[in-house]
Amino acid sequence: MASNNAIFDRFESADSTLAEASEGLNDFNSILKDFALTNKAVATTDFDVKTNQYLHKVRLPTPAKELRQKAYRVVCDARNALDQSVYAGTTYFDGKASGKNTFFPYARSPVEFDSLFKSKKIRCGNVARQLIPTLKKLEPWPRSPNHLGGNDLLWFLCKISGPNKHEVGLSAVIDLDTHHVMGGSVISGGVVIYSPPERVTGTNDYILFSTNQPMKTYSKHNVSFSIGLSQPVPGLPNDAVLALSALLAVARESLNTIKEFVGSSGDKAEKSAL
Repeated sequence: MASNNAIFDRFESADSTLAEASEGLNDFNSILKDFALTNKAVATTDFDVKTNQYLHKVRLPTPAKELRQKAYRVVCDARNALDQSVYAGTTYFDGKASGKNTFFPYARSPVEFDSLFKSKKIRCGNVARQLIPTLKKLEPWPRSPNHLGGNDLLWFLCKISGPNKHEVGLSAVIDLDTHHVMGGSVISGGVVIYSPPERVTGTNDYILFSTNQPMKTYSKHNVSFSIGLSQPVPGLPNDAVLALSALLAVARESLNTIKEFVGSSGDKAEKSAL
């Protein structure tokens, strides 16, 4: 029977992949700091012919391509590490594993989770049967009033890194806590403050306030912004560093749970052989 060291050697690829994800997050954070120093919000005003109002907006910068690429790699590596851990566990219990249908399972509900293993022709059909109870304890499905349990972070990681993981995107997000408008006056009429600021669909523009006359003096805007994921992580502020850190953490926790289960199985097998 293999020793625990030999068992854990099976998880070397998964551990290495997750370490690459962690390094990628460090790179992302470093690039993000440089981006924030060199890119600022820009004030702009448009006349809306539909409402006859002057819309006073702030335009946030578009995240650099390099940032999007780094975020993509972090998400992909975190998910790949989970797939590799399931494959490693399957090779331990079954002696070998098919390269097909040994993926880390995720589902929309516990019922759907159970269905993932019913046939070897579906995506988790070749996962070792001994692993399934441990994988189910991780609850890789979203929380819902329609079923029990759920791990939103783990489910979101699997969902966002599925067949469309190339769509992992970033967007600039206005910091509502620090938004305010200073100075400015209008010739006549009033000012309508947008609270919270309203994002213009399909753009990085946020409407801060509107007037029915042009501004007499220049209005300064003190607006902070952060970079968030295009698809926000459930239950977290839309901050990319925080989100990616949380996704990495849940991937590490899940990998360790699988590894510990396989290791404990090896211990029991050795004791029974004595």
